[in-house]
Amino acid sequence: MRRSRIIALLSDGSSLVNFPFRVHFRKGEGEVAISVPKRNFKRAVHRNLIRRRIREAYRTQKSFYPFTGNCDLLIVYIAKEILDYKVIESNVASFLQKIGGMASDKAD
Repeated sequence: MRRSRIIALLSDGSSLVNFPFRVHFRKGEGEVAISVPKRNFKRAVHRNLIRRRIREAYRTQKSFYPFTGNCDLLIVYIAKEILDYKVIESNVASFLQKIGGMASDKAD
């Protein structure tokens, strides 16, 4: 995702916190960016592990939520420890469901 698109997402988009994630979203082309702060995880190996887990959880869950094709997402991992894949997967499903509810409320 381009820097200009991320800036627009942060300034114009909506956000929600669903531990261990803070998610910024807005209507767009359906791009996804994942951020794992270096401040919390100094080793790149750990940041990459978390990023892979989030990416896989999103990939498996997005087909259940059709709005994801037209919604830009910025997923920020805010936990201080590495969580199991099952926990990440359930929380990704949870925030996708919340975003879907918010999107349908705005459409009505």
